[in-house]
This record gives sequence, C-alpha cells and structure tokens, in this order.
Amino acid sequence: IERFQGSGLLNDQRFAQHLVSSWRERGLSAKAIRSRLQARGVAAPLIEGALVAHANDPVRGGSELDAAVAFAKRRRLGSFAGNPADRDQLRRDLARLARAGFAYDVAVRALNAEGAIDDVF
Repeated sequence: IERFQGSGLLNDQRFAQHLVSSWRERGLSAKAIRSRLQARGVAAPLIEGALVAHANDPVRGGSELDAAVAFAKRRRLGSFAGNPADRDQLRRDLARLARAGFAYDVAVRALNAEGAIDDVF
C-alpha cells in the first residue's frame, strides 16, 4: 500500500475529485455526493476539499444550481419536460429534486431554468 501511495496510484484526494466532477456533471447534489463518498470510506475533509475544488474550477466547476439543472434536464422535469406542466406535476418534480438532496430554492430555480413556467409556487 505504501508503494502505491508513494507512486501516486493510491490517492484518496484525486479519487474524490474525480468522482465529484463526474457526479456533478450527472446532476448529483452536494448532499448525495457527500453520502456516496462517505460510504466509500473517504474522509470528510477530503470530501469537502474536493467539493470546494470543483466549485472553484473555472473549466469544469459548477454550482449546486448547475447540478440541479443537469438533473432536471436528464429527468425531463419542470421546464425541460417538453409539455406544459400543471401545479401537481411541478410539485412532484420539486419532490424529486428534494429527494435528490437539493434545497427548495435551488430546486424551484432549476425547474424554471428556461423561464417557461410563469408561476412555479
């Protein structure tokens, strides 16, 4: 193990940064990423460092809102559904974003990212 760590093949920080970047692009919330990395045995300071490094990366970085929009696009929620949504459907979409770990205000802004919904709530 020491040999692999010395050569850089075994590096928890790079592992965490890679997964954070990949999962953010797929639309995972910071809460979901923390949970998944903790389950894989990554230390909390490394997780926080990877999340901060990703947010500050000018090329691949993104905010919680960017991840929520990516999630909404991938799942065809809110204004990305293609058809006008009624209030009940918007509430269900909001619940999906909440279960995915996004805060209420972020979820509402993500559902109306394209400005197609006049009155979300």
